[in-house]
Amino acid sequence: MAEKKQIKIVQMGKFFLYLPLYYAVECNFFGYLPEGFEVTVVLPQQRKDRTDKGVLKCLMDTASEENAGVQYAVCDPTSILAWPLHKTPAPTLLAGMVTNAAFWAIDRGSREVNFPADLANFDAIIAYDEGSTSYGIARRVYLEAGKTPQIVSVEPPDELVRLGESALGTIALSPDPLGIEDFLVRRKLDGFDIDLALGKTQEYNNVLVTALIGRTDFVLAKENELITLGIIRGLQRAMALVRFADAKVVEFAHNYFERKPQERILRALQMARDSQVFPSSVEVSEAHWSNAAKAHCFSHGNEYDNASRMKAQEVFATLAAPYTHWATRAVEVEVLNRFRVEVPSKQEKNLWLVIPLILILLATGFVAGDLLHDNQGWLVAGIATLGLAIATVVPRVIRRNPKCAAGAFYGLVWIFAIALSIAWHYKFHVWDFATSILGITSIYLGAIGILAFAPKADKPGVTGR
Repeated sequence: MAEKKQIKIVQMGKFFLYLPLYYAVECNFFGYLPEGFEVTVVLPQQRKDRTDKGVLKCLMDTASEENAGVQYAVCDPTSILAWPLHKTPAPTLLAGMVTNAAFWAIDRGSREVNFPADLANFDAIIAYDEGSTSYGIARRVYLEAGKTPQIVSVEPPDELVRLGESALGTIALSPDPLGIEDFLVRRKLDGFDIDLALGKTQEYNNVLVTALIGRTDFVLAKENELITLGIIRGLQRAMALVRFADAKVVEFAHNYFERKPQERILRALQMARDSQVFPSSVEVSEAHWSNAAKAHCFSHGNEYDNASRMKAQEVFATLAAPYTHWATRAVEVEVLNRFRVEVPSKQEKNLWLVIPLILILLATGFVAGDLLHDNQGWLVAGIATLGLAIATVVPRVIRRNPKCAAGAFYGLVWIFAIALSIAWHYKFHVWDFATSILGITSIYLGAIGILAFAPKADKPGVTGR
């Protein structure tokens, strides 16, 4: 067997909110990838690169051996705001994966928290290293309150461990609902609880937080278009399954995340659903992107003025808009096609036209059988031969059009039911009944065969664009 070509997606850490990606990889993207390709998820080899900016750096590094084969990244898309727009290759914003700020603030009730601004009342906020989304959120709340940021930086997933060791007045920002569930089960008696779900707040709702990023030299190559489409289609399908806690997803998460109890996984998924973390569509909305750019500006202590808006729009027009067709196509195939109402085909409509013909043929057959009673032997032999010849088309009908074959079967059931009823009521001679049934069956099967082998309109296939 030929060795499969490896496609690598780089991420900053193993996060529960990346579950749609992990499940899609586990299912080999549901068979949507071209033959001979396999996707794996990797971490940056350098620990200092395990931030959103570091992940983008790994993706765009086409020279070093350690990042060879990295073709996609999962990270905060605002990392591309600093990319020189005319430098090639360039990053491409392909699909949204998290569209609300998937962070929860955990404390032991030492301060009252109702809004994100209240986080500035804490002595310290535990977040990931600078360059990450959580660090930007922590810096923003302090800067907007006019205070010097007091941020304790940790590597994922150590934010809750550090919180458990910290004094009162410290709060942690965590994007890990499963880790939070575990922590609260162990430390609930110490007073720890969720103070605020940032995804439910006005400031951080409808904000594109995590996205699939590509690189122009790879995604624009004609031979790679189906790879990109296959990955995005897989993400779209996995996103829906994760969003509604499909039983197989829960079982997979149980095994993937160190065999955590399934009830905790279900509660973690409920937390994510309550905050509308997983989008129903992987399409990248310009409004979500603008909200993300706005939050990014505020996290650096800058105003989201006209210049910042123009910059955000220019980046979207250059690095996102030209590549939205893949996500749009993925949604169309994975979602829209599943809800289309099938209009009866011309063949199926023609089957209904056979019903009046059946009734006419029944009456004609019984009359003919009665008139030709004296020649019943020759008539039966002729009709039987014709019926057997025409009936040979039935297996081919079933292979070509199962729906048409099903209709034919039910039609025969009705023929025999009606014929038996008439024969019993009028007490026809057995030969009359036999000649009528054989004649009608022969004509009916012939009509079905003609309908089944009528020319069919071609259905459009799935293409890369």
